[in-house]
Amino acid sequence: MAYWDVDVSAYLDDMLRQLDSSQDLQTLEWPLVQAVSLADLSGTASYSTGGIYSGNDEQGAMLQGVSMSFLLDLAAGSISNGRLLVLDGSRQLWSAGFTGSVSGAVATMTRIEGTVGDARAITGGSVQGYFIGNPLQPDFITGFQLQSGNDAVHGLTILKQ
Repeated sequence: MAYWDVDVSAYLDDMLRQLDSSQDLQTLEWPLVQAVSLADLSGTASYSTGGIYSGNDEQGAMLQGVSMSFLLDLAAGSISNGRLLVLDGSRQLWSAGFTGSVSGAVATMTRIEGTVGDARAITGGSVQGYFIGNPLQPDFITGFQLQSGNDAVHGLTILKQ
């Protein structure tokens, strides 16, 4: 179990219901777990998904898979080599790359670009989250939304070092 030792599936379900109704990651009420400051940490850390995710596509079908990773540079407060792969309900692969920045315990991803299954471009997106848990090796809980024309996927996942 993680340092914060909670059942995150209930938090993910609540957050997903909020996301379904709002379609805006900034209006989410994030779970009541302790965000951690990264100020006392140094170096770099690689993050990747640990198999916990929840989400839906535009048709309301559950996502079939989510994989996310990035490299965190603590000195620069930056995120590079970001990758988000989402398999929607019809088994269509969404593949996005991103960079990002960190302020305190909050990370916001930028330059979200990629393609959907048949090489359609991802035309919009939002990825952001919080570093939580053990202050010496925090986890990262994130919400995402990707759009391509009238098609979209959104969900939540947890990344670990």
